[in-house]
Amino acid sequence: MRTHENGYSLLELLLVLALLSLIAAFVVNTSYTSGGSGEALIIEAARRTRQRRAEAVQLNAATGTNSIERSFSQPPLIIDFSLIETTKMLRLEGAGATRLTCPNTHPRTSTGLCEKINEDHTRERVLGTWSYQYLGNAMPLTNGWSVALSAADLVAAAVPQMAETRLTTQLRFTSNGRVQVDPNPDVNAQPAASWAIYFTKGNAARALSLTDSGQVEICRWENGQWLGFGDRIITSANTPGAS
Repeated sequence: MRTHENGYSLLELLLVLALLSLIAAFVVNTSYTSGGSGEALIIEAARRTRQRRAEAVQLNAATGTNSIERSFSQPPLIIDFSLIETTKMLRLEGAGATRLTCPNTHPRTSTGLCEKINEDHTRERVLGTWSYQYLGNAMPLTNGWSVALSAADLVAAAVPQMAETRLTTQLRFTSNGRVQVDPNPDVNAQPAASWAIYFTKGNAARALSLTDSGQVEICRWENGQWLGFGDRIITSANTPGAS
């Protein structure tokens, strides 16, 4: 019979750690689904955004050896918080993974291109079709939180846009991890230092601010001002309802 002096076995310690991990996961999930303050929601949105950026770089690395040709063959990977399916992880390996399909006339080369080599050794290139396969769970917007589809949604919530940002719901990561965003049609398409995805619930708001290099900053609307990392004050581009 084992005594306390003999200590605990490795198996017992592993079981305790597994139990603690399950408890922690339950607490985090409960915090997220309750969505009371929006903090867990915006943290999860940031995590999935960084994940999509990493997937774009990983898929690029698996496509071929020449970076110019890979960039030619790989379109930006999208995460769109207004389309819940796109917030899932991408399946990048194994059966049924995300892949490039080439037409029969232009078979895929080792560099990831859809390319036909003619008898005179000239080459004809076409863009193939990427088939994106997802796995895991999508990110639901819970307890009244919604993504702002346009500036009008922010006006309705009495929340101004952040200065030098362009409102969007969709982020497109290129093969080198940079952000490529189509501007929202109702936003003045002036040069922007970054893009922003806004989430609102009543008069509460959270936002993800991203630079073109893919750097993410979590922002919150509090006491009539936008606060970023380290509670730095972000000035607003305009007041709600302003022309």
